[in-house]
Amino acid sequence: MEIQGFDLTEVNPLFDYLNLLLKKKCGKAYSLDFKLLDDEYYLLELHLNRNNHCVSNIKLEFSSDGRPGVFMHSYTEPKQENKKYNSFLRCVVILLMKHLYYFDTSNTGEKRFEFIGSNTANWISDWLLISKFGFWLNEDDYEPQTYKDLLKFKHLSKQQYSTLRQQFKTTFLRRPPQARGLEYVLDLKDLDSDSYLQLCEELLNAIKC
Repeated sequence: MEIQGFDLTEVNPLFDYLNLLLKKKCGKAYSLDFKLLDDEYYLLELHLNRNNHCVSNIKLEFSSDGRPGVFMHSYTEPKQENKKYNSFLRCVVILLMKHLYYFDTSNTGEKRFEFIGSNTANWISDWLLISKFGFWLNEDDYEPQTYKDLLKFKHLSKQQYSTLRQQFKTTFLRRPPQARGLEYVLDLKDLDSDSYLQLCEELLNAIKC
């Protein structure tokens, strides 16, 4: 994609609000920052910092086939894993991409990105993408009934939820190697910002400072 510029009018106040919530939860030592990258392949990098040191980040790569979307690449320092930083960052980056406008060489006005994609390597990441963030598997050949059942997961009892989660794990582990790390996609066009802002607040409350 040949991007000429960005409009951060909606992004900046939203980001400031999320940063304020993080500091309220974890203290002044913690902060969020993001930077737009002047790069042929990557759009944006989002950081969660502690004492001005990045402990977890997400980098967004342009879709390689020219579609108006990006793919997430995440990293958390090994010593900081299991603190749920990355889950919170995923939600933040989804909101940012929903509200980020860009201009390209077509000179047809402001545009928005249409989707966020992600490739995962383990069943827990798959489960979180679908159950928490509403991503959908972009490969119909590997879309078991379990995925369809996930649409109803919010209305399940704890026992039913636990059973469904175990079924999902079993389904994932039975896949052949070539069926792991498939492309999951979240459509941004009709995304409800208020719901994801609420989700960000919930995920922030769950992180370990």
